[in-house]
Amino acid sequence: MNHLFTVIFFFLCTLSWGQEDVRLSCQVKGNVKSIDITKEESDEIEGDFLVDSFDYNMAITLDKKGRVIKLTSYSEKGKPSDIKETVYDNKNRVAKETVLFLPEKITRKISYSYNDKEKKGTAIALSSHESDEQTKREITLNDEGLPIKVIFFDSDGEAFKEISYEYNKNQKLAKSTIYEDGELERQVSYKYDDKGRIIEAKNYYIFFPGGDITYKYVYKDDIYPIEHTAIVGGEDPETLTFKYKFDSKGNWIEKTYFLDEEAVAIIKRKITYY
Repeated sequence: MNHLFTVIFFFLCTLSWGQEDVRLSCQVKGNVKSIDITKEESDEIEGDFLVDSFDYNMAITLDKKGRVIKLTSYSEKGKPSDIKETVYDNKNRVAKETVLFLPEKITRKISYSYNDKEKKGTAIALSSHESDEQTKREITLNDEGLPIKVIFFDSDGEAFKEISYEYNKNQKLAKSTIYEDGELERQVSYKYDDKGRIIEAKNYYIFFPGGDITYKYVYKDDIYPIEHTAIVGGEDPETLTFKYKFDSKGNWIEKTYFLDEEAVAIIKRKITYY
């Protein structure tokens, strides 16, 4: 049986929309400038390990408003695999994204524009790859300026994908659903406690062999979970616990994953501040 670590898939990779900031806000305190993350796994443990989406090898740069402005992901060998830079408008919305894919050196640029009166937005994507052409996304916003529907169009103007978003009363993401060519492909739903911490994430993905994957989180007094239980399809639940080391600002700089009281992975973070 593969041991599954925490994996909170905010399936918004096709439209980041600052969701990385929302995700990161649950993981850091204070006026953070940068975070360099490295992951070490035990050589004695067999299986595929999926850790939290912000516990992989990566480097994150934030502006003084706590927004992610640069995110570099690294391969297992420590080489950059992609670099994403984000620019925001004066209403805290994504205005421009540039992604560099390595080692191919392919660049994708996405420009966003908004019509506040009609609560609409448009995104135009253009890739440097010779086989790619310009594509478009049409965005519908709620009263708070958050996306509630995104429709993707190919270079011929044909719609091929739709993403819908639902939020709770505190405007935290409650559900995201992706349809590909009219068929349900992926859905994620979230539950929060009264402190705004995620206590359950339920994932459905058409290609998951076991169907649904549900993660339940346990906290003490801090923003960081001390335990999570993964329920994969009809398999027995699997519980992992976490232990942390903190810096003087209260941010964790070392996180150890335990399975059956055995350390199976260590995540280290180097954090700088403004």
